[in-house]
Amino acid sequence: MEKELHTLIIFYPGCIAQEVMLAAELLEDRFPIIVATHDKRPLRLSNGLNITPDYLYGSVPAES
Repeated sequence: MEKELHTLIIFYPGCIAQEVMLAAELLEDRFPIIVATHDKRPLRLSNGLNITPDYLYGSVPAES
């Protein structure tokens, strides 16, 4: 069985939303998005969107 691949987006405080949003839109259909932040708390982006992370930076499973 083939392993499902994902796209990991690493958000950080002060990041600019457009840095990653186009990539997320283009990749989501083929490689589901998972999100990591430094403290796993919701993060408010520069454009006002709130992101709820899936993982801490260091806790993303290698098999993702």
